[in-house]
Amino acid sequence: KRTIVQLPFLVEPENLIRWCGRSETGMVLLSNSGEQGTDDRYSSYDLLAAIGEIDRMEFAERDPFDGLHSYHENNKDWLFGHLGYRLKDIGTRLESKLEDRIGFPPIAFFRPRYVVVCKGSSCELQYYKESEQENILDIIRSELSGPLAENKEIQSPIRLEQRVAEGAYLENARRFLGHIRRGDIYEVNY
Repeated sequence: KRTIVQLPFLVEPENLIRWCGRSETGMVLLSNSGEQGTDDRYSSYDLLAAIGEIDRMEFAERDPFDGLHSYHENNKDWLFGHLGYRLKDIGTRLESKLEDRIGFPPIAFFRPRYVVVCKGSSCELQYYKESEQENILDIIRSELSGPLAENKEIQSPIRLEQRVAEGAYLENARRFLGHIRRGDIYEVNY
């Protein structure tokens, strides 16, 4: 069972993003309520974050939803993850012809070591007390409270590479716009 600590301050999303950047696994989810300036009746939370992982499951078999259901039934805990684009290929006759340059599995979920939950003016940190050697107050002070510190830069091993030259990209965009104007297509992901 997770221990819940009420935080005496609102958590800055940027602090959570930096904390995730120093962890092997992390995810920060923000609702749109703050951006819209109104309450979002469809959101249960203003912010959710998952940092670190206790365990993870990746599913690529014929029926990955059964595996995901079993994983959830066995753990009864927070699960964060993704449903990949190539999930449509499993159990159908569809097949993507595009190169998979990322290599994510069709379904991947993890149980986070830490969960931060914010709604309105209240934030809490959830964690497993019996499994933590660190002092939770040190984690709150160093990772969540206060302004962003200069020494907390993310050292990302990710290197982005351009796949299409700028000129070719702009030319393709002009062609897409022509198709949209003619009504051949109405949406493009490029």
